Amino acid sequence: MAFPTSLDSFSTKTSGQVVAESHVNDLQTAIVSTETKIGTGASTATANKVFRGTGTGTSAWAQVALTTDVTGVLPLANGGSATTGDSIIKGWINFDGTGTISTNDSYNVAGITDNGTGDYTVTWDTDFANTNYCITIAQGVDANSARSSQIISLATGSARLETVDASGANVDASIVCVMAIGDQ
Repeated sequence: MAFPTSLDSFSTKTSGQVVAESHVNDLQTAIVSTETKIGTGASTATANKVFRGTGTGTSAWAQVALTTDVTGVLPLANGGSATTGDSIIKGWINFDGTGTISTNDSYNVAGITDNGTGDYTVTWDTDFANTNYCITIAQGVDANSARSSQIISLATGSARLETVDASGANVDASIVCVMAIGDQ
C-alpha cells in the first residue's frame, strides 16, 4: 500500500447521515498505514533536535547530520567534516615536549616523535595532498628567556619542527602547539 497523502474526515457529514462501513474501514487502513510509517505515542520536544520517522514504525527526537541526512548543503554546517574545506585546520596538537613527550590533546595526529632536544616530528593521521600546506607553531616560554619555533621540514605525512631559545639553541618546551592547514 502506498503511503497516504491525506486522510478523509467526517467533517463533511451532517447529523443523521449514515457512514458506510467501507468508508470507516478505508480510514482505518490509512491511519494504520500512517502509524506504521511514523510510529505512535507521546513525546516531548528536545532543543536542537527534530522528530524523525524511520519509515519502519519507529520515530524519535534526533539531531540531523547535515553531511549525511540532507543533500545539497555545505558539508561544514552542524559539525561537518574537518577534512572537507581547504582553509580550515586539518590537524592540530598540544603536547608537553619535556622529558617523555605527552600529548595533551590533538586532532588528526597519529603521533609525535622526540628527535632530540627541542626537535619534534608530528605525524598526521591523514596525509596532506602535497608539501605545500602551512603549519603554525606556538610554545610556552619560561620566565628568563624568549623562545621561538621553526619548521625544519614538511612531508605529506608529517611535519618536523624545533623550539629554540633566544640564542638559537634548541630547548624542550613544556607547551608546544601545532596547527596545519592545506589540501588533504
